[in-house]
Amino acid sequence: MKYDITLKALFQQVPQQLFNILIGQQPQEILNVEYPAVRNRRPDFVSRLKDGSLYHLELQSDNDDNMLMRMLEYFFLIKQQYNQSITQQVLYVGRDKINMSAHLSEKNLQFSYQLVDIREIDCAPLLQSSSLEDNLLAILCKIERKTETIRTLLQKIAKLHGNARLDALEKLQILANLRSIELRQTLKQEVKNMPITIDTRETIWYQDGFLEGEHKGRLEGEHKGRLEGEHKGRLEGEHKGRLEGEHKGRLEGESLILQRQLTRRFGNLPGWATQRISQAQEEQLELWSLRILEVDKLEDVFTSPLQ
Repeated sequence: MKYDITLKALFQQVPQQLFNILIGQQPQEILNVEYPAVRNRRPDFVSRLKDGSLYHLELQSDNDDNMLMRMLEYFFLIKQQYNQSITQQVLYVGRDKINMSAHLSEKNLQFSYQLVDIREIDCAPLLQSSSLEDNLLAILCKIERKTETIRTLLQKIAKLHGNARLDALEKLQILANLRSIELRQTLKQEVKNMPITIDTRETIWYQDGFLEGEHKGRLEGEHKGRLEGEHKGRLEGEHKGRLEGEHKGRLEGESLILQRQLTRRFGNLPGWATQRISQAQEEQLELWSLRILEVDKLEDVFTSPLQ
């Protein structure tokens, strides 16, 4: 959820160097594409290129067995609406090895899209870019020297002021969670060493919110697992408890993230809003998070077909 929101926000600002790497040119016009249906269909990024053709990009943080069919569906919907040539790519940003099909071969149909693993892209050009969006996305790319890369990113962020600095640091922390624990720990330590004063209560939500919730949930789960394991088998109980604890921790962290995003957009939240967030499940939290940039009133965020 949090990855999708952050990534889509960065790409709406058009990371120039990354698009040069992906398609060899810059989008000229971002198109607002959404298809109403029983199941809402909204591509992540569609733009018009300089030659008049269209470019469609989907951002994917996990392996989706249905990705090929989704891209085929988007191809026909976009083609039907604009009737122009389309280049389609899926930019994979997840931790696991890619395990998705990009080609379809049927008796009367041949279809394919380009599948790109962002970890195969060298982070250096993105770090050197004048675009902050490029800079932040560099943390997902191929990194040879983690500490030096993170220091370079933080030096760029340190030059920003006020909310811009807080927002950039928050996005960097969210993206780092898509990578290894070692990278996240390095980022956490380097943030502490930044040569500027930062109110960690406002910016390091990652370590005192999401990670804290995940850690707390894991400990509770392991404790529960140990108790259950005494009666039903220690290994089975600890595994079950750890999974439940991690789920609880993720839910607490995502609830905290949503509250802070809503507070930044609409100001202090009323009690009814925080109560609804605390009682929601992951699917509901994700839906509300996607609505933040689409509505003008806090109440409208919570308008959902799932209610």
